Amino acid sequence: MRISNRGLNLIKEFEGLELEAYQDIVGIWTIGYGHTSMAGPPDVVPGMEISESEASEILRRDLKQYEQGVEKAVKVSVSQNMFDALVSITYNIGVNGMKNSTFIKRVNSKDFEGAAEAMKWWNKAGGRVVAGLKRRREAEAALFLEGWTEDKDATQDEPRGARVEENSPRRGNLASSRTMGGATAAAGAGAATIGSTMVGDEDGKEQQAEAPTPTGTAPQVPGKTPGEHNPGGEDDTQSTPEGLPGTVAEVAERTQDVFATAWSREETQDAVVMAAGVIAVIAALYVVVARVDDWRNHKR
Repeated sequence: MRISNRGLNLIKEFEGLELEAYQDIVGIWTIGYGHTSMAGPPDVVPGMEISESEASEILRRDLKQYEQGVEKAVKVSVSQNMFDALVSITYNIGVNGMKNSTFIKRVNSKDFEGAAEAMKWWNKAGGRVVAGLKRRREAEAALFLEGWTEDKDATQDEPRGARVEENSPRRGNLASSRTMGGATAAAGAGAATIGSTMVGDEDGKEQQAEAPTPTGTAPQVPGKTPGEHNPGGEDDTQSTPEGLPGTVAEVAERTQDVFATAWSREETQDAVVMAAGVIAVIAALYVVVARVDDWRNHKR
């Protein structure tokens, strides 16, 4: 591609025409429309003078290498406006600067809006923001997007009065959605977790109810209190077996505490499992509702 007259005029506008050699803001000798010795012949030296036609000829000659640099760097199809803007900024920052820039990477990933934004970042010279460079970058970014924002991805003219529709793949059957399948499976798993936890709790309660009374407590004789002596002089209070600490009542109390602690830990674990199941069911229901709404509106 070659730069159009519009792109050429943009460069001329911001470069400005100087028929006598001068030093730019960073001290580089320049003449014409921003021509420097680094761009090729003629070498710019102090006191050099040229005519306006010579300046235009030098600009055209200088731009060839920048046009070629942009063509090699760009891997996707771009519009004439995009090409003109890229040549303009490349003429200003150099081919190497363009090839290593963020904006050219975004161009090649077809992130054109992001590329236009990244072009604006090149607004410094000598470590400071320059008002003229800022205006130039904004003009180049605007030219880059001109025409694309109105016509991007258009395949045909829109009929007048026609309803705009989404051109996306349509799904005829909601049940064929993998998202719905996953949500159903998650809901089933959560419900099964809750059900198994509740059944486990009932079984635990039944087992606790059927558990035998801890031994070691002497049966009480009707009409007597433990510790009373029989008429024959024998004591019916059971003694503590040798080697066991404390009385039978103390042992029974400690045994009861151990059972209570074990059940409390199991109940805590069951509560955590049940909470996870409830969360899974709620999440699955949310996915199902969102999926149904998406299918009703877009059938995808």
